[in-house]
Amino acid sequence: MLKDKLYHIKQMDYSESELRAEIALNENHSIFSGHFPDIPVLPGVTMMQMIKELLEEAEKSKMRLKKAANMKFLQMINPLKNKYIQVVVKVKENTEDSMKISGQILAEEHICFKISAQLIKL
Repeated sequence: MLKDKLYHIKQMDYSESELRAEIALNENHSIFSGHFPDIPVLPGVTMMQMIKELLEEAEKSKMRLKKAANMKFLQMINPLKNKYIQVVVKVKENTEDSMKISGQILAEEHICFKISAQLIKL
């Protein structure tokens, strides 16, 4: 769980079709000391985990990534330059036991990460 350690939710809105959140990164988290120590970068796998954790909180259900059909890492996120990031997730399908989504993480209105995925509700 990265929430409250690597990042804090500043604001989150969730509807049937969309999740929007503003996230504050903890620039002092130990993950940044090992991932390019002179130029800290948020690792791509943590971006996927953040989206999953936000959906889990919104849905009040644990989830597991079943399939990532499309993932693109478009721009690095440096916590010294990008203290706040935005997460936007479009819910394409939401059933009792799974979700299909497309999501983005943005820093300063630039898309840094995109994903289309299916998650299983546990």
